[in-house]
Amino acid sequence: MHEPRAVIFDLGGTLVDWPDWTEGASRCWSLSYDYLVGGLQDGGWPERDVYVQAMLEAEQAHWRRVAEERWSGPPTGVVSEGLRLLGRHAHEAELLVGTVTVVRKICLYS
Repeated sequence: MHEPRAVIFDLGGTLVDWPDWTEGASRCWSLSYDYLVGGLQDGGWPERDVYVQAMLEAEQAHWRRVAEERWSGPPTGVVSEGLRLLGRHAHEAELLVGTVTVVRKICLYS
């Protein structure tokens, strides 16, 4: 894994043009699933596709709120909402892994 060179928090299209955002998002959430299931083996994780879909929905809700309300929130909010959609409580380790995934989505393409 490479160390990030920079983190850009404004991905609303004003600073970054990311042509494969949709495919890249699914790929990154899938990687976070692998890491979570491998590192936090509590036996209660859903199937990968269900997890990825919940995280994508949480991410879309986040960006919808940004656009409609001119609101900004932390990446942990995306992860917390995705886990809530899965019926899970967001524990510190899960938030950390998920948030690193959000940040790595940026860094993977830098």
